[in-house]
Amino acid sequence: MKPELYFRPLKRELKEHADIKYAAAMKKYMRNQFEFFGIKGPERMEILKQFIKTHSLPDVKYMDDIIYYLWAMEIRDYQYIAISLSVKMIKELGIDFLDTVEYMVMNKSWWDTVDAVSSNIAGPLLIDRKGVMKKKAAMWNKHENMWMRRMSIIFQLSYKERTNTDILYRNIKTCANEDEFFIRKAIGWALRQYARTDEKGVKAFVSSNELSNLSKREALKHIK
Repeated sequence: MKPELYFRPLKRELKEHADIKYAAAMKKYMRNQFEFFGIKGPERMEILKQFIKTHSLPDVKYMDDIIYYLWAMEIRDYQYIAISLSVKMIKELGIDFLDTVEYMVMNKSWWDTVDAVSSNIAGPLLIDRKGVMKKKAAMWNKHENMWMRRMSIIFQLSYKERTNTDILYRNIKTCANEDEFFIRKAIGWALRQYARTDEKGVKAFVSSNELSNLSKREALKHIK
């Protein structure tokens, strides 16, 4: 299957629904880093839904090629489509897809794609693979790429009671002294999310570790 042929009808639909004014607003919101069609999330998801209804989901064996194809596209919406397709096919994707996940995180990187890939793709792929999770989380946490380190902290956002706290707390402590805003924000976000499951544990962790004020404030945001 050639991705350019498969996606040709979808590309036409996206172009037909483009909104120049909203595209300009989205570009500004993303600090002028990306171009957009100007299609709101729900509308884009409906377009993708109808496309899949007509053309079916692609064979999983082509997913790596598809992601690389969509990631090479200039318009940011195509990266959102790549993420949505991956989420829809998450149960079919094997652990080898993590190589592609890492590519998605390290290329055209910004919080919008990194956060979605981390919690909606990497997280589900690792939740039942404890050995691989431990290895990957440690590697990401020490990676020179800041966005990979962010992923090491937030990939368990949806795990709730299945959260591996050894990994979560270790990865946070490793990055706690970084000045990078997106790392400090990730630490607070991950702790705030896990506090919904173990409030006392998070309070104890925050009180016994040196965290930035931003991380603490975010972590304890919903704790009395």
